Amino acid sequence: VKPIQNKIKELSKKIESFGAGAIRGEQLARKRKRYSQELQKILPSLYTIYNHRKQKRKLEDVFYGSQGIPGGAGECCAPKLLNHAARKKLKPISLAEFFWGKKNKDGEREKALFRICCKERCQPIMGFMLCGLDPSDAK
Repeated sequence: VKPIQNKIKELSKKIESFGAGAIRGEQLARKRKRYSQELQKILPSLYTIYNHRKQKRKLEDVFYGSQGIPGGAGECCAPKLLNHAARKKLKPISLAEFFWGKKNKDGEREKALFRICCKERCQPIMGFMLCGLDPSDAK
């Protein structure tokens, strides 16, 4: 991953050196996009997720259908914390997640607001990760 990330960073710096609309900058941007797409294909294979039945799966095995894995899957705080809990044999009793930072362009994320599990990225992961937990334990 690191060599590809370095190439992307290097190309980003070169692109910035060209003015807006420069043909060479646009060519480099297309090349950077190809590297980014290549990286997005590699990243999911690096993730292993665990559940409370002592099972583990690759991230790509949790997503079904032909849609593929959405970018950023597994990057939120909740899946990371639940994964850690399962690996350490800890039983979570509750979890709340909220965004902290500047409001994003589409207004989807706003500072200090609690977030629900996103349907595209986290719900497929959570379904597997929560297997083996007894809801009656959370009191």
